Amino acid sequence: MGGQGEVVLRLQKQLIDYGVEACVFTSGKNDRRYVRTMRVPGGRRLFYALAAPYYLKWIRNQDFDIINIHAESGMSAAPLLAAHRRHTKLVTTLHTCYLDESAALGAIRVDGNVVARPTPDEYMTRYLLTPVKFFGNHLDLKVAHRVIAVCEKTKQECIRQHRIPTEKISVIHNGVDLETFNPRLPREPIRERYSIGESSTLLSVGCSTIRKGIFFLIRSLKDIKAKVPDVRLIVVGGTNYLSRMMSVASEFGVRENITFAGNVPNEMLPYYYSACDVVVLPSLQEGFPVVMLEAMASGKPVVASRVGGVPEGIESGRNGVLFSPGNVAELTASILALLENVAFRKRMGEEGRRIAEKKYDWRNVGREYIEEFERLLC
Repeated sequence: MGGQGEVVLRLQKQLIDYGVEACVFTSGKNDRRYVRTMRVPGGRRLFYALAAPYYLKWIRNQDFDIINIHAESGMSAAPLLAAHRRHTKLVTTLHTCYLDESAALGAIRVDGNVVARPTPDEYMTRYLLTPVKFFGNHLDLKVAHRVIAVCEKTKQECIRQHRIPTEKISVIHNGVDLETFNPRLPREPIRERYSIGESSTLLSVGCSTIRKGIFFLIRSLKDIKAKVPDVRLIVVGGTNYLSRMMSVASEFGVRENITFAGNVPNEMLPYYYSACDVVVLPSLQEGFPVVMLEAMASGKPVVASRVGGVPEGIESGRNGVLFSPGNVAELTASILALLENVAFRKRMGEEGRRIAEKKYDWRNVGREYIEEFERLLC
């Protein structure tokens, strides 16, 4: 589901815990593990074409106070306006800036050479689907009674790109489950599974799209290996670029240092964070990434590119290190600074956990959403 799906799932669970009757309308096959969920049969690409009649029928049979939209679907336009009760309020949560996301779907150059190009699906997203997404999102934002941005950077881009009044938008950062992701989990299960031993270990989560910048990290590993020969990198996420990642890793002489774990079960993901020493987020574009919050909650320092809302969560030198996106030299120096100083990275990890507890607990984030909803209903 990615970060956005994770946010919706966690938000729904938290709202239910607070006594809110929270339902989710989405695509895919029915799954009994997910309660109060209405699904349109079909994949994400078909969701927007198939959803309208299902949405219309579903809304007509309900009596919602709030409808909170989390996608660029344009679902708050005609079908919803024709169906919702007069008292229903519309809230759009904006997770990213689609024009910025599209601009990041380009060829990756390392050392002056192109090492990876977008997939056909990403080319289609950039040149065909982005205008549709942008227009759908524009409709949602214009019709909504309230807009919630997941970070200040996204808020400002929303105001600039969509001409939304400042007073209509609030910022509510994404949250993290502090029980699921915590520093107390053992590191041995994953280290033993991949025969890592006591090697210095990096973790990257979410490499399913080229804008995540994984190829910069693979190139960086070549220089890191010169200083830390036994360094290991675990890559968790989609496999769209698996063959190309393996090829590039071989070209740079680091194939044996990388474990491509692919997609891992949700219940196992916290153990991957526990097993690593540093979490790396080398993205070219982000909103307010869930991976960053999961790393902080797990007590791990984060090396991240200075994009989107990342600087709102990571204070360089306090709970992580920021570097310029695409700058391999900066990325390498940032990682080495943490790998070579155990006390430094331990202190950063502990500070990240304290910040997560104070600012990003889903219990607090859920309460912020409820307060926004209640203000609309007054």
